[in-house]
Amino acid sequence: QLVHQGDGLRRWSDLHQLGLRGGDDRHHLPEEHRLRQRPRLREQRLLRRLHRERDLHEREERLRELRARITSSLGSEEEYVLRHRLEWWAEIAQIDLTRGNLDEALRIGHEAVTIASNTDFVDARGRAAADLADVLRQAGRFLESDALSREAIRLFEAKGNVVLASPYSCSS
Repeated sequence: QLVHQGDGLRRWSDLHQLGLRGGDDRHHLPEEHRLRQRPRLREQRLLRRLHRERDLHEREERLRELRARITSSLGSEEEYVLRHRLEWWAEIAQIDLTRGNLDEALRIGHEAVTIASNTDFVDARGRAAADLADVLRQAGRFLESDALSREAIRLFEAKGNVVLASPYSCSS
């Protein structure tokens, strides 16, 4: 059987012996078809790269915004400000985790738990423990994650907040 390849026709068996035939059908497509496909492929690759760069830029902007918010709220000990600060820490930890900065994500998670544990706000302490449990679970540290999830459930249930306790009840 003859197929198109490069400048002329080749035998199917010759292509297979050369390693050019192994599930990749591009080698038997007519040359003009492959040439027509190249600009489209280049455009698709360029668009994917631009989307990745835009996403990275947006993440960097979000990190700067979150860090600025945390810095500006450091003097306040009001409950709603503390809750937002802990949410921002959790978001930063998730972003660091997706970027592969496991150590930084864990440091931030532990810091949030420490900050929350020094308060009387039981829901905030439960939320910080639950957020750190999520980071630990994603990092593959399941035993620590399960212990923190149980602690978060205990705190939520002590406060009577069964809505926040329910997702962690299923995972432990």
